[in-house]
Amino acid sequence: MRSPTCTLILLDLQNEGLLRGKINKDNLRQFAVAEALTGPEWLLAYEAGRREWLGLDNDHFISGHRFFGPLNVAGLEFYDDTTRLKPIFEYSPSTDAEVAGGVDFDSDERIDTSFKFDEMDEEYFDSADSDDSEGDDE
Repeated sequence: MRSPTCTLILLDLQNEGLLRGKINKDNLRQFAVAEALTGPEWLLAYEAGRREWLGLDNDHFISGHRFFGPLNVAGLEFYDDTTRLKPIFEYSPSTDAEVAGGVDFDSDERIDTSFKFDEMDEEYFDSADSDDSEGDDE
């Protein structure tokens, strides 16, 4: 089984019509019980249950729960389906031949010409390199 957060994201994508195929919701009904709200999959149980993504047409297991019922009535959400992350890179093919042939990931030069990376990533990678070199000296 995928992680609960990954499953929640996949359910969101399916709900928005952005996922090919269908998620088998029979496997998700195990999270539509009050016990799931106090287990490691509580986020999936609560958010997918209140949004009716678990294949049920109600959220009785949430509304009747001692702790999560009042949170649901108050409209508390832990998962924001409107958040959009900024891509860390953009594909920018440099030649028609590259588009036809794909990207050679064995060459740093080809990767640099095929993708435009955010400057923040370079700072991250630079700091990661310096951490690695410090660990090598120890």
